[in-house]
Amino acid sequence: MSSMNRFQKRGCFPAVAAVTALAIGGTDALGGGKKCVRDVSSTTEVCLEWSLVANPVEGTDFDVDFSDASNPDIQLIAGNLGWIVSSEVVSSGNPANIGDLSLAPDELADDFEVKIANGAGAGAANVSSIILTATDFTGYSSLDAGSKITGTLKGALTVVEDSGGNGGGVRFTVDGDVTGVMTVPNARGLTVEGDITADVSLGKGTGFVLGGTFSGDDFHVDDITNWTLPLGDVANATDVWVDDTMDGGIIEVDEAVGTGGPAVGSFIDEMKSNSALRVAWDTTAGSTPLPDVIFDGCIRVMDEDGSGDDGDLDGDIIVVGCHSTLADLNICIDGATNGNVTITQTDCANQVIADCGTCPP
Repeated sequence: MSSMNRFQKRGCFPAVAAVTALAIGGTDALGGGKKCVRDVSSTTEVCLEWSLVANPVEGTDFDVDFSDASNPDIQLIAGNLGWIVSSEVVSSGNPANIGDLSLAPDELADDFEVKIANGAGAGAANVSSIILTATDFTGYSSLDAGSKITGTLKGALTVVEDSGGNGGGVRFTVDGDVTGVMTVPNARGLTVEGDITADVSLGKGTGFVLGGTFSGDDFHVDDITNWTLPLGDVANATDVWVDDTMDGGIIEVDEAVGTGGPAVGSFIDEMKSNSALRVAWDTTAGSTPLPDVIFDGCIRVMDEDGSGDDGDLDGDIIVVGCHSTLADLNICIDGATNGNVTITQTDCANQVIADCGTCPP
């Protein structure tokens, strides 16, 4: 049975739900603006706060489905710019899992600013998905500063802007991995300490940190302007796309590793001055002797539609380190090369050059 149907079934009996919550530890008076509910075995406690003085009401403002008590689904019904959501193991006080965090399916126009937190600590361990939108939804949603989970985000992360460009921001720390697709209009402070194994789509941003390896198929960024996108290791036939312009932006890749051939690509419409794409920059620059770097992918500053309007390199592409073969580095500039392509390999046995092959391969 879908989460939507479970919530709808639960909503048919608001009085029963309220009595159950009170009987198993839910409270109605926690100083205002907060409501906590537990499953029937008192294993997991879910708490929801908001910006209003009155406590949010289960079945009216939010709902919690404990069909899987270890992974309770949370659905937000009423719009609010101060939702705080947490899940806690009753016996230990440690962060517990959250199943799906979502909006009510008939929610249309309210705005939702949500934080996953428990005081100054993490608001959950693992989370199945965070989908803060709905069919025909015209409001905005965001994941606010202080949001943190100690485990893995297993499914999708989706927030949305409204027609005026409001919302869509994510300030969120994931201590583990992300294995679901992320769709984030504005990465204002998104940190993934582990690996990302699914696709990522970022509109713009001022802060993104990846501690592990990116191995999804596509990493799309609409615009990198005056911020740094540190991707760590990029692996497993991955494409990194900048769909618009890099203007004072920087992409940093520790290693570009393909499987079964040169399958890793970075594709940029236009790189303006003061922009850079760096492979193994931070970890190798200035070292003697230079360590090895793996670059079996390709980089292309591309005129995607053949119009001649894009594809210029006015910034810098920098590859630092020694290569295991004499194979040329596949670096292609479709337009004018007004910037620099630099291969630093001072004391390396294999001296390679940049030569445009086929990118993508």
